[in-house]
Formats: sequence, C-alpha cells, structure tokens
Amino acid sequence: MTVIVWDGVTFAADKQATQSDMARKVKKIRRIRGHLVGASGQWDLAQEMFDWFAQGAKREAWPATQRTDDKWVGLLVITPNRKILKYESSPIPIDFTANKRYAFGSGRDFAYGAMAMGADARAAVLAASKFDINCGMGVDTLTLEAR
Repeated sequence: MTVIVWDGVTFAADKQATQSDMARKVKKIRRIRGHLVGASGQWDLAQEMFDWFAQGAKREAWPATQRTDDKWVGLLVITPNRKILKYESSPIPIDFTANKRYAFGSGRDFAYGAMAMGADARAAVLAASKFDINCGMGVDTLTLEAR
C-alpha cells in the first residue's frame, strides 16, 4: 500500500511495500524524462509502468496487465509545467490539474487531512504513515527542476 502526495511544489511518497505480509523498503517516486512519476499497486507491475513511461508512454505499448480488473497500477505523473495526470487502466490519463494538490494510495485520506491543516507533501506522508499501517519506512521527496 502507498501514500503519494503532490502539494504543488513537492512530490513525496512513503517507502513501504508489503509483500507476503512482510514490509520492505522501495522507491515509489522517480524523475523520468523531466517528469515526476509515482506508482501505487502491485510492485512488479509498477516497475513495468515506470518502464512504459520511460520508453515514451506510447499508447500502443500500454502494458496488457493494466487492462485487467484486479491488478492494475496507478501511475501519477507531474509534468514539468505542473499538470497532474493519473494513469489507471487506460493509456489515456485522467487530468487532475484543476485540483492543484493530489494524494493517492491507501493513506490518501490522512494525507488530505494533513494538507487541509497546512502540511506540505512530506509532512502529509508522515501523517499518513502514522495512521495507515500499510504506509511507512520513511519518505522520499522530489521537486521539479528549475527551468
């Protein structure tokens, strides 16, 4: 499970992946082709989605695993011009840019609550990690590079 947060400036994610009831540290957010990219879901399939995005995010190369009902991965992309795009079960992203901030994963409600109280993305991930047992093991952060 996961919490990934964008506050308009900082992209943050917890580091915990749960596999066979064992918590392991992973890196859920990356800088790919100048974008900030984060994944939530089955971790082996998340690697496939990171690779798909790195190879150009071509519609015709959309991973077949993303078309199943029970095993798709959510991929959140923050573009260099701060668009908030989320890929779910289609190679056509959902545009959430109008929201300015975005959180997803099992800890998202705690993160939104923290941001409503003034927390930045990093603090929101820490708050979610305190209350959602599926999130934790630290925080990774990224920001967009200055143009």
